[in-house]
Amino acid sequence: MDVGMAAGLLLITLPFVVGGIWAKNAALVAGALTLSGFIGMYLLARNSQRATAWFNRATMRWPVLNRLGQTQFHAFLNGLEVITDARRFLRAILWSLLDWGIAVLQYLLVLAGLFPEWQIVMGEFFSSASPH
Repeated sequence: MDVGMAAGLLLITLPFVVGGIWAKNAALVAGALTLSGFIGMYLLARNSQRATAWFNRATMRWPVLNRLGQTQFHAFLNGLEVITDARRFLRAILWSLLDWGIAVLQYLLVLAGLFPEWQIVMGEFFSSASPH
């Protein structure tokens, strides 16, 4: 979830940082792609048995890939279980948003000290582009 937030924030703010008339459309497309990714993960989590069957069919021709990927695929699906419980999912989203809000605030404070003409989008961009 955190990687998705970082990627989404980076893709949404990148057009505004580099400038251009295409910035608004690119940001909307990036936001839609990020939201689509979260919806896809939700569907995987809700249909884990189907996803496992699909994975087994897709890797049937390559037994080594099936054997090695089986563990990783199940671990991925287990990590998505939080999405299926609405209460836990909302709590996770709220904590993640708080974490990202603090990171953006950190970068804004640093930028305010370094650049007199800083913009909030710069703090969002830098917080998503660097690890925190």
